[in-house]
Amino acid sequence: EFSKNFMKEHGIPTADFNVFTNYSEAIAYVNNLNTFNHVIKASGLAGGKGVVLPDTKKEAIYELNSIMVDNKFGSAGETVIIEEKLVGEEVSVFAFCNGNEAYLMPQAQDYKRIGDNDEGLNTGGMGAVAPVNVLTDEELIELKGYMDIVVDELEYIGILYAGVMKTEDGIYLLEFNCRFGDPEAQVVLNLLDTNFYTRS
Repeated sequence: EFSKNFMKEHGIPTADFNVFTNYSEAIAYVNNLNTFNHVIKASGLAGGKGVVLPDTKKEAIYELNSIMVDNKFGSAGETVIIEEKLVGEEVSVFAFCNGNEAYLMPQAQDYKRIGDNDEGLNTGGMGAVAPVNVLTDEELIELKGYMDIVVDELEYIGILYAGVMKTEDGIYLLEFNCRFGDPEAQVVLNLLDTNFYTRS
């Protein structure tokens, strides 16, 4: 919720969204939609599994009940985001941040679905690959600009993770996290020249 509102406030492209803390209001919103072409996200930490992709209103209502009433994700589901479903290729980009600027690491992709051919339930991650070349040099410059806004506004020092969807209309930010992503970190860190443990 925080990152989505931050992106909206600072003009960083992200999917249109609505935030709900009340189950009845979330259900009413879904029922008022003409068709369901949205994603439901638990706002809190959910072990990488807090996103569900229902195809119909009926499935969406079932998932909202599981998350907000049955506590499928525990306290992570007390606040949910229902956002427009974006179509494209997803990529993860991490950056080292010094409070003023983001220094991007190689692009990576993780595979969340439990089955082959990107089918089945979402998991915490079935594996990852890096480097990949989903984003062009121009798109990486654009992304760095957005990540610099986050770093500068929050005076953030540490690792910033950007989940990016490349669509026919350009890049959109799905989320920001103040941490490495797993399993992407396993492949990205192997590409770095500097040994953090021995570096003084």
